[in-house]
Amino acid sequence: RPATAPLTGAAGRPRRFPPSMDGGENEEGRGGDHRLAANQQTGIIKAEDERMKRSSLKVSVRKDKREKALTARRKRTGGSGGGGGSAAMPVEEGKEGFMDAATARLIQLRRKIETIPQHVVLLRSSSLEEQKEGLEFFRSILATENDAPVEEVLACGVLPDLIGFLRRGDHPPFQFEAAWALTNVACGDSTHRSALLRLGAVEQLIALLYSTPDDVREQSLWALANVASDSAVIREEMLQKGFLEALVHVLYQRSQSPALSLMKHVAWTVCNLNRFSPPLPKQACAVTLRMLAELVQSRDEEMLADACLGLSYVAQWGVGYVQIMLEEGVMRRVLELTVHSSLSLRRSAVHVVRTMIAEGDDLQRQTLLAPPFRTAHCLGVVLETCVRSATAPTERERSQEFDREGDGPGLGERERGQLAADRRAALIAEAAEGACVALQHVAEGGSEWVQLVLDGHATHYLQYFIHHGTHDCQVAAGRFLSATVRNATPQQQALLLQRTCVSQLCGLLEIRSDRLLEPVIGALGALLAVGRRDPASEVQRAHVAQLVVQAEGADAISSLVHHRIPGISAAAAQLEDVLERASAMP
Repeated sequence: RPATAPLTGAAGRPRRFPPSMDGGENEEGRGGDHRLAANQQTGIIKAEDERMKRSSLKVSVRKDKREKALTARRKRTGGSGGGGGSAAMPVEEGKEGFMDAATARLIQLRRKIETIPQHVVLLRSSSLEEQKEGLEFFRSILATENDAPVEEVLACGVLPDLIGFLRRGDHPPFQFEAAWALTNVACGDSTHRSALLRLGAVEQLIALLYSTPDDVREQSLWALANVASDSAVIREEMLQKGFLEALVHVLYQRSQSPALSLMKHVAWTVCNLNRFSPPLPKQACAVTLRMLAELVQSRDEEMLADACLGLSYVAQWGVGYVQIMLEEGVMRRVLELTVHSSLSLRRSAVHVVRTMIAEGDDLQRQTLLAPPFRTAHCLGVVLETCVRSATAPTERERSQEFDREGDGPGLGERERGQLAADRRAALIAEAAEGACVALQHVAEGGSEWVQLVLDGHATHYLQYFIHHGTHDCQVAAGRFLSATVRNATPQQQALLLQRTCVSQLCGLLEIRSDRLLEPVIGALGALLAVGRRDPASEVQRAHVAQLVVQAEGADAISSLVHHRIPGISAAAAQLEDVLERASAMP
């Protein structure tokens, strides 16, 4: 599987509230005609089903793009160094001149495959020149961008020969060419990576991580990263062969600073090591976290993104691993990255914070919320920054490109610009969604933590995302606001009322999501002081009821009385009854 995992959040164009589904302005039927209510509910179900289909399609498209991007990243197809690259075979003029480029490349590849037996002979020759020619051929044919003939190459029995060239310390260019070829063998399926492990390639590649030539060391690490991205079983076998110790050597035991490209491979490899279930043993995980703590100090955005992804993988394994992250001291830098000018990196850093808060226990959350981290305040700044990026983007944010190889080479400048704008909006929404989910966990900790949320002014910026975010962002913002209201004290609720939370909650009732409706109804019930009989509650109940009517929330609540989910239906009926009695008060 790919070395990257999807982050939560749906990409898509900014979405406003869907149109009201209350059946129009038919006053006679509203709240009394059960057939009309049934028709309304059928329409809601169909709309929700259509939305889920669209969301699934978007997720599928994003997964396909990630697969393509990862394949391109794992496969080395060009570049210079070592033995150099081989030029593509020219297309013959004449009868083949009318063929398109793809057909011509396919013909060239077939011709190369036909010459594999001849190049096996060259590879096994005693002549250094012929060996070099054979190595360059196999490196070149395995570096074919699409549909590399890995099976055809392995069928000729050349894999042990390629592994044997890794031992040629007297000829580093041969080691480089062999490592390059094996890197692309590891881009195949799991059987190819298992074959490399079985035939001893991993041990030889690990040994090359201690070698002097930087290009050989970097190419060997690239190959090992591809092998490690296969499964937890192969990862464990590689660790038993000393892979983690070799990585530590590459990062720390050096006489001079390593190349940036080498450090990028270290970050990607460490990310892969923490990806699989079961997780690494805690001692090994602590070693990788120390490496990530150093890598996350980089200014290179690609390295930072891989480091943040690795930290997210570690945090998802629960309380014990979150504690290791706190002890290794990576949190301060991650919080800095949550407001980075790169939108994709901002999203990745927010995802780390979200995962730590979600998977940690109350004591760990308390540590994150207290100084020096003050995570609730930082997440409020994230929401503020996201609103600013959406409404008044900087020149850097406006000019950011994405998926440079796959953003529509056949599109015009206008279409590409719109595609980039949509992607920017999606990245902003995903970062905001992650911040809202994290803040929801904080608010559910009780009134003391709700006060931290209010002090961080996070609720100030929800209005924008409720009205303009993607569907998932709207749901996350609504659940965060609902949790804040439900767990607030009466004094805190009074402050939230001043911040127009009633109109926001009533607007959220128009977003027909089962994950959202019940908490929103619960929040309105909390504001209406359901179950409390003291005089102050009666005054607040009358005030909130008036605000609900002004926000046109009463009609939305009435339409939910006949919801297909009994819990939502019962809660809406109780809320409607409280509203009617409160509205009748003088």
